[in-house]
Formats: sequence, C-alpha cells, structure tokens
Amino acid sequence: MFSKVDDEKETVDMKAGFAAGLAVNAAITENIDIQSGLNFVQKGGKEKDDGYKFTLSLNYVELPVNFVYHFGEKQNSFFVGLGPTLAMGISGKMKAKIEGFGTESEKIKFGNDPDKHDFKRMDVGANILAGYHVSPNLFISAQYNHGFSNLFIDDSDDAKLNNRYWALKVGWLFGN
Repeated sequence: MFSKVDDEKETVDMKAGFAAGLAVNAAITENIDIQSGLNFVQKGGKEKDDGYKFTLSLNYVELPVNFVYHFGEKQNSFFVGLGPTLAMGISGKMKAKIEGFGTESEKIKFGNDPDKHDFKRMDVGANILAGYHVSPNLFISAQYNHGFSNLFIDDSDDAKLNNRYWALKVGWLFGN
C-alpha cells in the first residue's frame, strides 16, 4: 500500500492477505490469450512505530483482463502477461493499537460520500504476471498489481492512497 500526504511519500508495509478466484482463457493466436476471471483479493497494509501499530485490511472483488503470451505449447512452458484490472471494495477493517490507550477497531465503508464513507469503492489498476504451465490447465504464477486510483474520497488536497500487491498463484484455467 502506498500513501502520499503533503508531497511526502510514505510506503506502508505490505500485509499478507488471502486471494481466490476463477480464470478463463480465450485464445487470440497460437501463443497469445486473453485471460480474465473474477477474484476475491485482500489488500491493505500495516505500519508499526514506537508504541503504535496500525493495520488496514480491504476486501475487493477484482476483474482482471490480461493479455498473456505463451513461450511454446501450454504444457511445461513459461508465460508472461499484462493488463488492466477493475476492483470493487466490498468490506474492510481498520485497527489501531496505541500503547497505554488500548485498541480501536472500525469497519471500513466504501462509497463516494465523504460524510458517510471511508474510501472510494472502485479501484482501477494494472497487472503484470509471469508463470509456468505445469499442464494445459494447471499453472503457477507470480503477479504484481499496481493501483492507480486514489482511494481517498476527497481529491481536492494532496493526500493520496493507492493499492499495490504481490501475489503467488496456483490455478486451473477453464476454456483453454
């Protein structure tokens, strides 16, 4: 997770999260596919300082559309890909622990009204991925997702919050 406040960039430590989904391939040429699907992805971050610990967990439903190039046949071969993503925030939780004051926890509300919501619901980003086909359908891959949307509802000031994540996947492709 990345945040920028008053022209000062701050990278919040990544937090391990869960991801699961389905992927579908559609061949364009012998070596190029469009790969899409629907994923549940936990994004967020954590920050720790003297006497202070902050954790942000954001749950999204994500729709990637990747263009994938296969080096050879789709068995025992490598592949690379990239493409846009559209993610919709569905739930989340913010937790802060301050030494001597205890722990505060709050549910995250997604929307566009700064009086009612904490973060914007929609997150637009891009994927880059690389992997290996164990069989025509079974694959292993690593992926980086870079969110472009400022999650803060009020864009009028210089404060920005963006999602970024790494993922390791073992998956099964349909429509291969």
